[in-house]
Amino acid sequence: MPASKKQSHAFPKVTREDLQFQIQQLRLDKILFAIEGLFVVAFSLVASSALPDLIYRYMYDSGKSERVVNIEMLTMIPVIFNVVALVFGTFVIVSNVLRYKKMRMLENELAQLEK
Repeated sequence: MPASKKQSHAFPKVTREDLQFQIQQLRLDKILFAIEGLFVVAFSLVASSALPDLIYRYMYDSGKSERVVNIEMLTMIPVIFNVVALVFGTFVIVSNVLRYKKMRMLENELAQLEK
């Protein structure tokens, strides 16, 4: 490429509409992740309390006693589901805090742009 035809690497100018769109998308993402987090935590809590009992009943009450249920496995199911709920809940909280910070930064940019 000839030296006279250097490309400009300047960033495109951010418009007011672009900033408003980004802020709106971050708000929607926050709501979506919060709802998803609530569903995962609720499912994990229900599964951790109901699943061991259901497995126990299926194995012993249905006459399938030849299958031996590992009692330690039944006690680990609630722990696993509670860990999943805790990890995903923490992920949702941290990611929403980061989205909130980015939203505030974009809102400040928008305020500066409107001045």
